Amino acid sequence: RSYKRWAMEGSLRIHRGSRDIEGQLIDLSLGGVLILTRRDSGISILDQLQFDLCLEGGSEFENVNGLVIRLQAVNTDPQARYVKYALKFVDMPHSTETRLLEYLKKIYPYEW
Repeated sequence: RSYKRWAMEGSLRIHRGSRDIEGQLIDLSLGGVLILTRRDSGISILDQLQFDLCLEGGSEFENVNGLVIRLQAVNTDPQARYVKYALKFVDMPHSTETRLLEYLKKIYPYEW
């Protein structure tokens, strides 16, 4: 991994055609996010997505671009309704990356 990951509460809203897909944030790094969402969301490995990231404390990052790099089972149940997706940030504007870094430094001040 290129970046340290932090457990984080929040949500993610993926813009997918005419509908939005909601996900629960599991962890966050400067390189991407790990989310929990419904298995039937229609998301596949290597899909390019645009999403809004809503973090604890009311911080929001809108229209973030990402790439699905991993699909992970939540548990050993083959009928599980939820799965985890790792999304890597793609083409993040420098200003957004700076805001994200400032947010992480505020939440985890002793880890820098």
